[in-house]
Amino acid sequence: MRFILLAACQLHLASPVGAVITCTDTCPRPLVCQQGQCVDAGVTIDAAAPALQSAAAVGVQAIVLQFDEIVVSSGLCGVDGLEVQAQTTDARQITLVTSAQWPGDSYTVTCADVTDGSGNQGMAPSTPTLVAIDGAYTYYWRVDTSQPRRIVAFDDTVYVHCEAECVEGSTLAGNQSEPRRTIQGGIQTAVALGLTRVQVTARPGNVAYEGAMTLANGVSVIGDINVKVRVHATGRAVVFATGITLPTELAGFELSNGPSDDVSMGLSADSCTDAFTVRDNTIEAGDAVNASIGVALASAQSLPHPVAGSGPLLLRNIIRAGLAITASEAA
Repeated sequence: MRFILLAACQLHLASPVGAVITCTDTCPRPLVCQQGQCVDAGVTIDAAAPALQSAAAVGVQAIVLQFDEIVVSSGLCGVDGLEVQAQTTDARQITLVTSAQWPGDSYTVTCADVTDGSGNQGMAPSTPTLVAIDGAYTYYWRVDTSQPRRIVAFDDTVYVHCEAECVEGSTLAGNQSEPRRTIQGGIQTAVALGLTRVQVTARPGNVAYEGAMTLANGVSVIGDINVKVRVHATGRAVVFATGITLPTELAGFELSNGPSDDVSMGLSADSCTDAFTVRDNTIEAGDAVNASIGVALASAQSLPHPVAGSGPLLLRNIIRAGLAITASEAA
């Protein structure tokens, strides 16, 4: 009797390099099915999308995104508030060239369909990433000289000085080289430019500046506490201050008002807090029919006894009232 021994054969599956065998549940042994692909049992398929590790600004027109694995492609990225002008992908980085970023600001960067070598896609970042631009930068101005151009330099002060005729000119900038001619013009310029100080210098012979002035909230008007700058007006008051609640000073002036057939005041302060400081001035009201008041405090600062801490702070002033038939008050 002849016996035939049948030995079991172990099959080996060979496939070209780079080929992918898809599966649903099972694969030819010894392969196993993972993530829809037949792979060796010792191989784990990358199923995770690229994760953003960092986002950093480079200069003021570039942002570099760093990922945890090699990125083979990406959809368009966007930066909130900026224009993305170019985008490149290199290994684990995506570099964005943007419009100019503002130093110290933060920007939100988002990218769609960032794809790794296994075809995994994700949104990067999954939460907004803030990119802070730090450091100081030097800015250069390019001036077109083909047409007349005028560049005006300012410090933090508007200057006022008048030698002869105190008439405002439309081309007067209000800086040291082109001071305004009137105090009110200086105040208006400070408000327009967002500056907080008006410096008034005395006229030749300390001739008085003529006309009343109306102060602006937060704009100090400073003369000279040693040689007080003279200001004269003929009207209800020389200086009007209404609703001053921001730090504001009036200092270094000799304020005098002319006679009136009604009321003559040196300073009229209405609804002003103690943020308003009046110091080192001489304030004088003229003779009047109804009332002559050196400093008139209205609203919460009612005369003749102001509420402590509720009105302007008066320091080292000389305050005088003129003669009046009805009432005369220095302050």
